[in-house]
Amino acid sequence: MKLFLRFAQTATSFEQGLRVPGIHRDDLFAGFLLCFLLIAGRAFWLQGVQGAELASEATYQQTDLVTVPGLRGSVLDRFGNPLAVSEDAKTIYATPYQVKQPVQTADKLASILELERGRQGSRARRPASREA
Repeated sequence: MKLFLRFAQTATSFEQGLRVPGIHRDDLFAGFLLCFLLIAGRAFWLQGVQGAELASEATYQQTDLVTVPGLRGSVLDRFGNPLAVSEDAKTIYATPYQVKQPVQTADKLASILELERGRQGSRARRPASREA
């Protein structure tokens, strides 16, 4: 019986050690609730109110025209005749999962770029999924 009373007394003193004087459970709950409401309000403000503006800014930041100065010196033979020279080249690429109608898009690009349909047609198809 003495052992049980000693254990009960130890548990009571242990529980009292976890309590911080001056802070009650309701105050702690109110603090957590306030933090949650602040975070939820900020998320609503960013996504609901400013969402369209932030999305357009992100699109502007991620879309850019980059000029690459790729000119190099010419490679000449011992008589001064050019063996290799720099020439400008244009490249067009697309992310495959973003192209909704690949064949129609390829036809439209072929007419704009004045290419033959057969040249880019094989590239316009969606790649087959890789199997392990």
